[in-house]
Amino acid sequence: MGAHVMTAEQLRRRGIHGRRLADQLHRKKLHRILGDVYCDRLPTMLDKCRAVVLWREDAVLSHLTAAWLHGWSPEPDVIDAYVSSEPGHAVPSWLHIHVAPFESYAADRVVL
Repeated sequence: MGAHVMTAEQLRRRGIHGRRLADQLHRKKLHRILGDVYCDRLPTMLDKCRAVVLWREDAVLSHLTAAWLHGWSPEPDVIDAYVSSEPGHAVPSWLHIHVAPFESYAADRVVL
């Protein structure tokens, strides 16, 4: 499949949707990470970081997550990310969301 982390739209463009998507999830060839973001292997912490920024365009990875990505600290147990508004539904336990106005953190945005 190439890239390990893909959105549902990217999978649709590859012909994977509907029943085929359900089948690949059932057979563990794809794993849902977050929302409509999937991985073609058991997701690593880096895969989860990529999933967060694909899931929310306004997401900025922060705290120990950012330090780890810069090589300044060991791999964190959870991913911290700033977003501009509440997700509206529960997020996985490995993700801590911090809500702040986009302008307050947008300058620190780094694309993975």
